[in-house]
Amino acid sequence: LGLKIAEKIISSRKPWDEPAEGMSGEENCGNGGTCTEGPLTEKGRQWKSPVLSEAQEKAKAEILENFSKGKRVLLKGVAGSGKTEIYASIAADILRNGKSVLMLVPEISLSRQLEERMRSFFGDRTVVYHSKETPIKRDGISARLRNGENLFVLGTRSALFLPCPNIGCIIVDEENDSSYKQTEPAPRYNGRDTAMFLSSITGAPLLLGSATPSYESIYNVLAGKLAEVSIDEKYHKGGKISTVLIDTIAERRKRGMDGPISKKLIGMMQDTLNRNGQIMLFRARRAYSPVLQCRECGEMPKCPHCNAYLSYHKEEGYLECHYCGSRFGYTGICPKCGGTLEGRGAGTEKIEEEINRLFPSAKTARLDSDTARNPAQEKMILKDFSEGKTDILVGTQIIAKGFDFGNVSLVAILNADSLIGLQNFRADENALQLLMQLKGRCARRENDGTFVIQTEQPGHPVYSRLLLHTRPEEGMKERETFDYPPFTRMVEIVMRSRDKARLKESAGKLYEALSQDIPGHIGIPVEPQINMISGKHILIIRIRLKRDRKLSESKRKIWDTADRLLKNESGTEYYFNVDPL
Repeated sequence: LGLKIAEKIISSRKPWDEPAEGMSGEENCGNGGTCTEGPLTEKGRQWKSPVLSEAQEKAKAEILENFSKGKRVLLKGVAGSGKTEIYASIAADILRNGKSVLMLVPEISLSRQLEERMRSFFGDRTVVYHSKETPIKRDGISARLRNGENLFVLGTRSALFLPCPNIGCIIVDEENDSSYKQTEPAPRYNGRDTAMFLSSITGAPLLLGSATPSYESIYNVLAGKLAEVSIDEKYHKGGKISTVLIDTIAERRKRGMDGPISKKLIGMMQDTLNRNGQIMLFRARRAYSPVLQCRECGEMPKCPHCNAYLSYHKEEGYLECHYCGSRFGYTGICPKCGGTLEGRGAGTEKIEEEINRLFPSAKTARLDSDTARNPAQEKMILKDFSEGKTDILVGTQIIAKGFDFGNVSLVAILNADSLIGLQNFRADENALQLLMQLKGRCARRENDGTFVIQTEQPGHPVYSRLLLHTRPEEGMKERETFDYPPFTRMVEIVMRSRDKARLKESAGKLYEALSQDIPGHIGIPVEPQINMISGKHILIIRIRLKRDRKLSESKRKIWDTADRLLKNESGTEYYFNVDPL
């Protein structure tokens, strides 16, 4: 398969039915209560399959029943419910019948942890495919699939384009995750939506999984395009989670803050360490200081190529633009007046330093895109934390993913306000999903846990929804009222040019033409928050289209109109971003 897929795979046998000839049936043989020996035997090799709880078996049966009716499924399972075991059990049925399984995960780091679990089930039938694998290894996987070998493929979104003529099931874990969306470079696509398209043209069953489903998937359930299967209990009983909001403004007034960390949280951390529990601390920004400011004149150094502040990376001793990647040596001297530069705010690197100061006897590690650049280092960080060799893990969004760390009893987000109030209609949805994911990292076994949110806005609606366990449908009402996705489709036309005046003129002409030709809401050209990257100014026109029979026609008109007006505009680049995040 791949981009040139053009035909469905037709088979009289459902891929999850009884074993095909040459494959064994299941032989129950306990292995620590987690798997059985012998469900998959091929050419003398025995594989393992997970033992499911009663709730998991019920969910699996519902999923397979929907598959048999030709329905795609959304598996909504609370954190710790064991969705991965359900995936593996279904995959065992598929592999037993000589078909391949494609399972997508949002992050490379998550694939590394899952690889060990899946390899324990399926042995060398388990392969991992993502951009950091060597070309030789990726080509080898492609060749094995092209030759009809049935494999369990664990990969990121790029794995969707592998050749797989005998695909038997597509699984998308954490389907709500924004990492599935590729914006730069082209092609710009959403891995979840591409998986749905792949399912439609191959006939392969599709299973989406999440503890916090995207509004798009909830909409598709309500529209009958997805069947919902829920699992509402944890695999391991017990493990209650208390949520604590800490008002950092109030704490500062009574001198209850020690830098970016409240003294209340410090006390909770000490109690957790005294009980030999593990801790995860989340900060949305990497680096040591997100911005620098001159003590004398107030100057805040910016990237000369972008309208963005430079971040200070103390460990490596440089300033970096997190948009174009430019790096500059750090002297600590203001380029404007020669004064002294001071850090403003705290990134993960500074948080790690603070934790080492506060808890010198604890073993602390940091996981962000800086430390994850080295695959071996990233793997060691995760391995040490999983094995209890590390007490405290500081990190960015990477640590919020579906990791299964059994001894974590305290999770804290140090500045939750960085997630809310953004210039994005999805901000509250994304913030709530991230908070739920972080909360789900603690108390995954029998021990109770605490989830701490440090915020200056404890009354924000996002926190109320978290505490009240509000159903996602409630958060969709405002979207429906104002005709925002998922009730409409959004298309962005992003225009870039080094000539700001010409860009503004071109965008104005395009806006006028679209307003006359397109039956939808056409937004005026606006600048994004970072309105210049790599020396190019940026303007965006956002278009909301009704979900009706004319949708495809409207998208074609948008394409043709932009192409007609902008194609010959010297120095102006443009691209389309459908369903932006």
